[in-house]
Amino acid sequence: MQIKKEFKKQHLAESNDYRERFVKKLEQFERWREELDPNSRLAIEMRRQITLLKKRLKHIDEWAKQAKENPE
Repeated sequence: MQIKKEFKKQHLAESNDYRERFVKKLEQFERWREELDPNSRLAIEMRRQITLLKKRLKHIDEWAKQAKENPE
């Protein structure tokens, strides 16, 4: 039982690190996008990547919320 709780704590900590990596990448992409011509292919690709990162962050947040609500 204690091992299971420790595993869950470690897993949540790792998921927070995982989320932080996505947040940093998202911030970096947004900075890059600001420097680009809005109609360039690279800017369009950056917008697409930013959208995907935001969706992934939303899923990570939902998973973390479910993990906190159901600690089993």
